[in-house]
Amino acid sequence: MKLISIDRGWGTHKTFVIEKNNVVYCVEISNWHDNKNEVREMYRERKIRKDSKLHDALCAFAESQLANA
Repeated sequence: MKLISIDRGWGTHKTFVIEKNNVVYCVEISNWHDNKNEVREMYRERKIRKDSKLHDALCAFAESQLANA
């Protein structure tokens, strides 16, 4: 996985653009409520199902990048 960009925003939402296996994903992390985390493919606008392995892996990677930044 490779982090492309982070948009920290003004509120509790943070948006990450992450590349994995030549597919670009948009990961939205909300510190307000854990269930609002959302992952979708950037160019096809396909949502990734919550509680899937891919969703969990991308959210964990995004949160680890936020902690490192």
